[in-house]
Amino acid sequence: MENAEVLTAAGADAKLSLTVADFGPIEQAEVALRPFTVFVGPSNTGKSYLAILLYVLHRCFGRNRDLRPSRFDRVFQRAFNRKPLGIICEAIFRDWIRSLGARNSIPPMPQALTNYVRTFLQEAQGLNSELEDELERCFALNDLHELCRIPSDGKSTSVTLRTKRSSEAIPFAYDFRFGVDSSQLRCNIDDVLSRLLPMRESLLSLAEIAELEESLPTTFWFSLLIDKIQREMFSVVPKAYYLPADRTGVMHSHTVVLRSLVRDATAGSRRKSEEVPILSGVLADFLENLITIGGADQRSRRNKDSVGLEKHIEREILKGAVQLDKSESKFPAFGYRPNGWSADLPLSRASSMVSELTPLVLYAQYLIEPGDLVIIEEPEAHLHPAMQAEMTRALARSVRRGLRVVITTHSEWVLEALGNLVQLSA
Repeated sequence: MENAEVLTAAGADAKLSLTVADFGPIEQAEVALRPFTVFVGPSNTGKSYLAILLYVLHRCFGRNRDLRPSRFDRVFQRAFNRKPLGIICEAIFRDWIRSLGARNSIPPMPQALTNYVRTFLQEAQGLNSELEDELERCFALNDLHELCRIPSDGKSTSVTLRTKRSSEAIPFAYDFRFGVDSSQLRCNIDDVLSRLLPMRESLLSLAEIAELEESLPTTFWFSLLIDKIQREMFSVVPKAYYLPADRTGVMHSHTVVLRSLVRDATAGSRRKSEEVPILSGVLADFLENLITIGGADQRSRRNKDSVGLEKHIEREILKGAVQLDKSESKFPAFGYRPNGWSADLPLSRASSMVSELTPLVLYAQYLIEPGDLVIIEEPEAHLHPAMQAEMTRALARSVRRGLRVVITTHSEWVLEALGNLVQLSA
């Protein structure tokens, strides 16, 4: 990553790794993603590029991805009725399903059936175009090739995401290459099928295959198989949240932005601009979360699945509590109540430190759960050096409680605090 470095907590078992080449300003980078991963280095070395790329991949391969898109059933029925399956694969598939009941391991899937499964998944999921759309959205691009590194010997960028369980000898890889001419995603379905031992229990738990094989249609078993394969392929990373840089400015202006959006969205509005400015996807998602935060479904989760991050920040850094109220427009209004006060202070009159940390407190209260990934750009922004160290300790505590954290930073205070924590853990 040129002069940027990757720091990871010692002793963590890396299950995910990312390799990129000719991506934005990055000539070559390989990152082992740990529970707490830090991107540090000079400006314009690609820290934010990697952080946003991680967010894109987690959206496409994460647990929050819709595994049954609306087109799934239509594609499934159309594909299953094709002659290749009806004539060639259906008998092979039923024989393979029967063999599951007689073995302790899953027998290899016949090649003709493997080819069909691969074709079906690619058609039903459309993951290649989804990755393209998410990259363009999150980086606010007009064309994907704008991410290709210039100058570069080649005309394409490559991205490889590898996932590996502790019991596996070989990781499973997703290779995505894009450039001026085209883009292509590759993943080895055969490797996925080798990971499907739990599928045997899923199939057999419904009832004995011998009793069901004649009464249930082949489409039932095939749908069950596809569903399991999808979960193996597209649920390999946790749900992710991205907190972009300059959160203070967003918090101070979000009310104005919301009012403008509501005004321009009103039917018959005469003040709509001819050209609507384009927000990057990470900033748009951040604003959307602020708009919807504190809804009824989120309030029911508050404090139940907390990793404790918000309590530590309010107690040790803010010395007060972040307040959330619904304004007259039904959008949330944010405030800050210092310890000992009986009234709230609007964020516009609070310190920049309060505005900077308010989104993280709200995310921790209403959105983030154990196992999720939170990506934070410059968590040290607007913090006194002592509070930078305290913030680092707060993030480390939340990692111990199950949160996964990626940060980008320029702060020596953050790095020193992390180094002390690593030494203490030994």
